[in-house]
Amino acid sequence: DRAFNVEQRLKALLPDIERMVERPFAAYDPDREANKVAFNWQLPISTGSSRRKRIYRGGFLYLNGFDGGMDSAGTFYGEELYRQSSPGIEDADYKLLILLQRLQQEQAAGVNIVGKARIATFLTPLDPLYFEAQGKAVATYDYTLTFSPVDA
Repeated sequence: DRAFNVEQRLKALLPDIERMVERPFAAYDPDREANKVAFNWQLPISTGSSRRKRIYRGGFLYLNGFDGGMDSAGTFYGEELYRQSSPGIEDADYKLLILLQRLQQEQAAGVNIVGKARIATFLTPLDPLYFEAQGKAVATYDYTLTFSPVDA
């Protein structure tokens, strides 16, 4: 569920994030627009006084392409291309690369799957430095992933 995943990723990256009153973090309607997730959130910040301020963000996340499969060793690989569009903020393009591998020897310790994820950020043609970047990522983020069963 893409809307659920967007909410969980936002909470993982920004633990203080809050839901806007009467709006979901993310909305996804695969029957109407299978490649689009709308999102809304707010983040409280300290202004140096006892007063707290909130930053509001909303926009859309578009899935522009994806591919995935398994190699001969049983490792899953996936690639997803996204465009984030938020009013008043520059659009950004992202590529998510992910590798997941089941570990038989680790199952006794409760770890079933380990993986790596890399997110690369690219400029869009509307950015003044787009041509200088020559299609190369302007930022990359690497993550190590560990998946274990959750007690119900």
